[in-house]
Amino acid sequence: RIRNTGDPAVYHMEARETLPPGMEYVPGTTRWRKGAGPWQNGRDPTITGNIWTGYTLKWTEEEVPGLAELRSRQTLEIEFLRAEILK
Repeated sequence: RIRNTGDPAVYHMEARETLPPGMEYVPGTTRWRKGAGPWQNGRDPTITGNIWTGYTLKWTEEEVPGLAELRSRQTLEIEFLRAEILK
């Protein structure tokens, strides 16, 4: 969840999430919404790292169009599925 607590709008953001070691992003599961709006499908993030140290997921406005602009006091949520690969 990303919230703009300031007064000016914020533009061209990136969102990053680091998965714990042993977890993997499930392709095709990104979705997003602003505020209480409807969920919309997003594209898969750029993924770096490895299964042993953890993958880092990065979304830009190309994958999640809502990251292009976040107005004052507005919230953006990004959801996705992850799978446990190693125990």
